[in-house]
Amino acid sequence: MGTFRRSTIGLALFGSLVLGCPGPEPSASGAGGAVGNGGKGGQGGDDKGSASSTSTGPNVGGEGGGGMSSSSTSTGGMNSGGEGGCGMAELVDCGDCGFVCAFPNDTTVGAECVAGACKATCAEHQFDFVPDVPDDQATWGCETLGRRVFVTEQKFVGTMLGGVADADLECQAAAMNAGLGIAWRAWLSDDTSEPADDIEQSSDPYYLVDGTKVADDFTHLTSVGLGTELASAINRDENGMLVANGEASVWTGTSPFGLLEPNCYNWSSNVPAGATGVVGDANRKDVGWTKLLIQRPCGTAAHLYCFEQ
Repeated sequence: MGTFRRSTIGLALFGSLVLGCPGPEPSASGAGGAVGNGGKGGQGGDDKGSASSTSTGPNVGGEGGGGMSSSSTSTGGMNSGGEGGCGMAELVDCGDCGFVCAFPNDTTVGAECVAGACKATCAEHQFDFVPDVPDDQATWGCETLGRRVFVTEQKFVGTMLGGVADADLECQAAAMNAGLGIAWRAWLSDDTSEPADDIEQSSDPYYLVDGTKVADDFTHLTSVGLGTELASAINRDENGMLVANGEASVWTGTSPFGLLEPNCYNWSSNVPAGATGVVGDANRKDVGWTKLLIQRPCGTAAHLYCFEQ
């Protein structure tokens, strides 16, 4: 979330039920049947007669016992705990597709078969963009599929930005200080870079850091003014605070289509007196979010827009 880069949804897939197969019927002499098949990852039982076994664990299925009445049940998975194999999670039924472990919360709304695998399904929008501990599937729930965007709390003088690459670093620093990760880029153009080419064009929604939807996808961002507008202004900073009215100018140098506009001579200090650059208004949802008709003097300060990659 947008992986919100992260963010992507972290689906909780922790275990499945696998039935072991019993061995053949014993012979007339009473000897046990052949070795039975174990559960997935397990081993067959012996051939000494009827047996049954239940096992839970990451990689070991239950033993399949030999003999006529043998049976076996095994539950594998990374977070097995008890007969269900889900620990604190719930076992959700996908019907003919199998089962999936999913943590019970408001984000999980059911399960479905996806490419032959049973996977949890999630509510359309949640505010948790990344798992609490990305490397530990036991902490996964239904994370938001989407990317985040914010306007920086700090302002920057146009002639001191140093170009798009340096503005990207400012976005990354602001995001890191707010605990939002490091995969961020500025919505800013110069002669070598513009958002339409250099910002990852997500097909998932964009959200403010408080979970408010800004746009359905990148196409929505770059088609404002063609009979549409943003779902919300990009008016919250990296800490979730609203930008003040009258203090909402944002350096962009970028058109509503994500393309290059006047940009303070690539945001350098080598600008003639009176030079201006294109700004947006963080409180606007129309084309003014990225391009106001009145440009701003390059020697003044304005915010930046930062987009999660």
